[in-house]
Amino acid sequence: MRVDLTSTVLTLKSLNIENVIDFDFLDRTAIEAIESALKQLFLLEAIDKNGQIKSIGYELVKFSVEPTFAKALIISKSISLEC
Repeated sequence: MRVDLTSTVLTLKSLNIENVIDFDFLDRTAIEAIESALKQLFLLEAIDKNGQIKSIGYELVKFSVEPTFAKALIISKSISLEC
């Protein structure tokens, strides 16, 4: 209930579950929490404006950390390769 759902929503999207708001969770979560996770994923560019997962989203889901930290790792890796 007070857990960040960003990783969960991204994982569901990577498993081709399009409508995560109506997904049958064991414990019903607040729609606001799911919407917040979708917004954060959009801001991370992991999903597009239609909620479809993008290629960077598939990369983020491979990491065992929150998507925000995974994006930071990917960015830092690309910066270090440029130097």
